[in-house]
Formats: sequence, C-alpha cells, structure tokens
Amino acid sequence: MKKKANILGLNIDIVSMNKAVDKIMSYANSKRTHFVITPNMDFLAKAHDDPRLMKFLNFADLAVTDGMPIVWLEHIMGYKRAERVAGVDLVDRICSRCARNGHSIFILGSKNNIIRKAITILKHKYPALRVAGYYGPPYHKVFSLEDNKLILERLYKAKPIILFVALGLPKGEFWIMENKHLLKVPVAIDIGGSFGMISKIVPRAPIWMQKSGLEWFFRLINEPFRLWKRYISDDLRIFLIAIMDKKFRKVLLKIIFETLSKPKLLLKRFIIGKPRSLHGFINKYYIKD
Repeated sequence: MKKKANILGLNIDIVSMNKAVDKIMSYANSKRTHFVITPNMDFLAKAHDDPRLMKFLNFADLAVTDGMPIVWLEHIMGYKRAERVAGVDLVDRICSRCARNGHSIFILGSKNNIIRKAITILKHKYPALRVAGYYGPPYHKVFSLEDNKLILERLYKAKPIILFVALGLPKGEFWIMENKHLLKVPVAIDIGGSFGMISKIVPRAPIWMQKSGLEWFFRLINEPFRLWKRYISDDLRIFLIAIMDKKFRKVLLKIIFETLSKPKLLLKRFIIGKPRSLHGFINKYYIKD
C-alpha cells in the first residue's frame, strides 16, 4: 500500500527518488494526464491559506517531498523512510530515463534564455534526450484564451510524453488542473524554478547545505529581496503552525522529555555528534515503520 503523510491537509507520498522516477515513467503509456507535484514549505503555506489550491494539489497523482523541513515533519510523524526528492534532481533523473527510453519532453514556462541554456546542458549530459519543444510565454497573472490556445496548439504539435511546467506557484498548478482534460500528455509535472538551477543561471547550494536543510538560507543570501518574505515570514509561520498541530505535539513532547532526562544522550547527539545524527536521534522515537 502506498504511504501518504498528511501535513495540515496536504497529502504527500512517502517515496524515494528511485520509486518516484519509476512511478512517473510508468505513466508514459497512459491515455490520461497524470499530475505530479513537488511540495515544499512554500507549497504548504500557500495551500494552507487557499482552500481551492489545497483541493487541487490533493488531486495530484503523485506528490513528492521537495524540502527538508517537510522531511523533518514526516520523520516526526513516524515515517522514517521519508526522504527529500528535490525537484531539480527529479528533472535530471527523468531526463536521464527519457533519454534511455526514447521519451520526449516539453518545457513550458521560465524565461527562454534560461530554458535554452538548461536544454544545452541536459543535451550535453544526455545526448539521446529528445526535446519536443519549449515555450516561455509572456508573463500574465492568468493566461488569456488566446494565450492558452497557443500553448495547447504547441503541445498538440510536439506530442511530448513529459510536460515540465515552470509557471510558478500557484499559477502552474491551477493551469495544469484547469487544462488537464485538454493536455493530451501522459505526465504534467510542476517543477518551479528547477530550470534556473539546471541552467546554472541560479546558483545551487553546496551538497552539505542541501542535506542539512540549509538550502533555503543559501538562496536567501543570494536573493534576499525576492525571497525574504517567503522564507522568513510565510515558511517559518507555516512550519510553526505545523509543529503545533496535535499530531506533532505528542511526539515532540516525548522527544524533549526523553532528551532532557538523558543528559549523556543529549551531549552525544547534539554537542559531540555529527549534524546528520539528528535524524538518527529522532528515529529512536518513530511510531511507525
């Protein structure tokens, strides 16, 4: 049975990167469009504040965890196999599999210079990758009927297997759900700003920062004016709301009580131990397999 964590009303699949890619590629021969999302704290914040968006996101065929704070919440809930499936890494792995299987991709959104550079890098890495097309439409909060018709015509002509949507949250999610019955592609994945990082126009945090949950801090330093509200206000607010939820409070109180009652364990785990040992410490208190 597929495991799902429900965090403040948002359903997220507990899957590894390999299983996520396998699941997405299993949709390749389907006659209907499968909707895939990569929730992070920004997703959770916006969905929590917008019931319509929450409803749409919960219609997704697959929701993978993109963001270490959500992994932490899943671990606290007892899903010890939960891991991060970062959107940018997911795109890379899907392109690798598409190149091997002969499936084509189409990229919708982002800026054309970013898309072109990302495609060049991906094609260099995976020469057999088939890019059926790309389109960076003019920015509008909502597409006009004419714009939407043009996008659909491009898709029908290209006939991709995988549609990567980089229109931003929540525009991309709303657009996919509102046009899902018209897309005629097996898979539509909202991947946010992944192509900015793949193109290397937007720098990505070092591996150690990604693994320790500090990638947000790296991005905040690089783009403080654009991201300060998202990380400092919205994401921190929703994280605190989440951990105050009753399903988390019980486990957190147990962890705090047990930690304070065992000073040697506290010293070993948090002062002498490596940063990654935090997950091992929480594992002791898992309530599910």
